[in-house]
Amino acid sequence: MTASTVFGAITNFLPLYAAQMKYGSAGIYLMLQAGVVVLARFAWRKKIPSDGKWHSFFMMGIIFILAMAAGCVSYAIEGGGVFFYAGAVLMGIAQALLYPALTTYLSFVLPQTSRNVPLGLYIATADLGVSLGGVIMGPIADATSYSFMYMMCAVIGAAMIGFAYDRRTVFVDEGGEIRQ
Repeated sequence: MTASTVFGAITNFLPLYAAQMKYGSAGIYLMLQAGVVVLARFAWRKKIPSDGKWHSFFMMGIIFILAMAAGCVSYAIEGGGVFFYAGAVLMGIAQALLYPALTTYLSFVLPQTSRNVPLGLYIATADLGVSLGGVIMGPIADATSYSFMYMMCAVIGAAMIGFAYDRRTVFVDEGGEIRQ
């Protein structure tokens, strides 16, 4: 949900932030991000783990890319359009890889007999995170600036890297039994 909060905050305030920039267009940013999501999912579809194991370094890398994307968008007010659009590319890569990896992992580790409800809860939580991005980060942007708020998103993303490093030793087998 935290990653979704960062995704939501970036997207919610992007048109207002881009209007403050000399060389930045929200339309081009969103088009570039969407195109990268599609291309990255297609190009790296075989690289997304689908074995039911938690791949710590893969997840940490994706979250690092998310943090870098937010950092690039934050710095774009000073650094210009190159950082702004680099943030779009990085955000597209992060979105393209994070959600399929998490969904695939959950589809393996959740018991088959009761998998639908927890998967639905995961998807609903991700949607809630996108909404909370605007709700939580809006007052921060009002009190400071969009650039500072985006830097806070980068800090939140960087803090999540540690949570992705988790050596799981408990798995759920085909029959829904927990094994070590």
